[in-house]
Amino acid sequence: MYFFFFSDSRKMNDNELIRDAFEEVFFRKLRMEGYCDLNPILGNPKIEHQKVVMEKAKLKYEAEKEALAELIKLRNELRKDELMAAVIKSEHSYEEIMAFIKGSTESEDE
Repeated sequence: MYFFFFSDSRKMNDNELIRDAFEEVFFRKLRMEGYCDLNPILGNPKIEHQKVVMEKAKLKYEAEKEALAELIKLRNELRKDELMAAVIKSEHSYEEIMAFIKGSTESEDE
């Protein structure tokens, strides 16, 4: 904050309106730029606020990412169980099923 110092107290009364107007314009500009009203040296509170918002978003993203990974793991386990149940119930042998999965036929093996 800028202060005007006057050597003559009489001049201070004459210049009080000018000082008040200057400070009002100065602090209005600082507020428009997002600086703190009391101490512009502390930094831009909009930037600090955005850092906090980004940190919260990052934590939320990480939590959602972990939840997605858990759901994918669960889905894969269910698919594996379903596939094993289908193999057990199948009339085909293990070798026939593996050959089908690999894409080969018995005529290619011979």
